[in-house]
Amino acid sequence: MNAEIMKAKGGASAIATMTFDDGLYKTAEKLNELCEKYDARASLMLCTHKVNDDTADYWRELFGKGYLFPESHSTRHHYLTNSHPENLTEEVITSEIEGSVETLKHYLPDYDYLSFGIPYSSYAPVAFEHLFRTFYSVRGGVCVLVDKKYTGQVQSLDPIPGSNEVGGWYRPLGIRVMPEKANITTADYSAITVENIIAHLDRCVELGGWFISGTHGIVEGENLDIKAEDLERILSRMQEHSRAGKLWVTDVGTATKYMRERQNASLECEECEGGCTVTVTLAKTTADGLPLDVTATGSDGKVRRVFSEPLTVKLELPEGTRAVAYTLRGEEKKALAFTEGDRAYAYVDVVPSGDTVTVRFE
Repeated sequence: MNAEIMKAKGGASAIATMTFDDGLYKTAEKLNELCEKYDARASLMLCTHKVNDDTADYWRELFGKGYLFPESHSTRHHYLTNSHPENLTEEVITSEIEGSVETLKHYLPDYDYLSFGIPYSSYAPVAFEHLFRTFYSVRGGVCVLVDKKYTGQVQSLDPIPGSNEVGGWYRPLGIRVMPEKANITTADYSAITVENIIAHLDRCVELGGWFISGTHGIVEGENLDIKAEDLERILSRMQEHSRAGKLWVTDVGTATKYMRERQNASLECEECEGGCTVTVTLAKTTADGLPLDVTATGSDGKVRRVFSEPLTVKLELPEGTRAVAYTLRGEEKKALAFTEGDRAYAYVDVVPSGDTVTVRFE
């Protein structure tokens, strides 16, 4: 029977991920409040020297609320560029990249570290080699609302595996959200207004793309990029699209998991009495050679599979089917049928390389 894996969770046409750099405490607290209000998820790209014995409990409590998720923004935010050759030693590069992940895993072991935000938006090729083998997505420095060559383009939900070209996993099209700095930088950031950011979000939803934003502070005194009330306008529009079933607003790590899994998964669907069985099998490595059979150990000592984000499968249903029922990770799920043209469909979530899911037609 006909079935396909959807490009975004729940059958949404687009994905939005917001990243906030450096690990700014007051910004993190205000952002958590806003994400809870608008039912959003976001990523804090942490400079990991700020995650230590004195601050670990603070970060655990914050992330434990379930709206913000940690990722790496290096250890100490050093320049790793050809203009700073003194930093381009194996020791410094390893400390800034791999070392940052080791710190996060030590203090916050219940999260998976798949994404990296490059400090100053640029690294030398020798540093990129470390990123290629450590992370599954890297937010680089190509801004669609600044560089006119890319203005209006939308990041694909199928980034090119292993590519450092614009639009790939390691140099995606994104927006540096900084309306408050539009007049005090040497770059031409005049196009980055809240209105234009929202217009770009709308375009991502319309074209079925990936909205990526990079931000620093949202409160006074913390490297202010955008005022909290202006960020609320963006979050409110995201919520509108999300409630309409068009946009999946999540953290960058979860989005990376979903898209990497979908790019490297095969789907089998077979009819059975009263329903069908659905199996999604994940390859052992991505097309660019990164492992997908990774495991991690949490603070409870339990080992988990990292790439086990459920993928949404669209099933074509027999005539007269009004709903489907199935079990996901021990929990009973039901999905109502919907029509497209003269055919009926339903969405079911399936864990890749997990148990075969038996779907019952109702």
